[in-house]
Amino acid sequence: MRLDLSEVPIVDVHCHPYTRKDTLSADEFTNVTAFGGGSAAFLAEGGIVVDDAALARLQWAKRDTVYFRHMIHRLSVYYGCAPDVEAVAVARTNAISVEGYAPYNTRMLKMAGIATLVMDFGYPVPNIPVSQFCAETGVEVVPIYRIEVLLAELLATD
Repeated sequence: MRLDLSEVPIVDVHCHPYTRKDTLSADEFTNVTAFGGGSAAFLAEGGIVVDDAALARLQWAKRDTVYFRHMIHRLSVYYGCAPDVEAVAVARTNAISVEGYAPYNTRMLKMAGIATLVMDFGYPVPNIPVSQFCAETGVEVVPIYRIEVLLAELLATD
């Protein structure tokens, strides 16, 4: 017996807002979609010389994960383009330019079955306006209460 969960709404129970990016190069797309893996600043803090070779190796490491490869494959099928990050980034940019950012973002979230985002807007302040983020997602957004904000206020009233 196979259990079909395709109609079960998905709730992402802890995520962070992403800033609107209508156009992304392949490297920028990698940086905003790949799990961790550091950044040029992270490498420099670790004492690694940040040159073209180090940045190329960082991009390779971010792209050479099961998650990233699977994502690129799935997006290439969806967009009908070559299964590489460059083609997917171009197809994404084209889709947004035709459809508009908010409708595109909403459609992609709903196609993934995402009904609710439990959102950590950050500390000390959100990096983008909460109302703007909510308007551009088209799904329910539930903010996480950050106790650090209350602590900072209490400490400031000393």
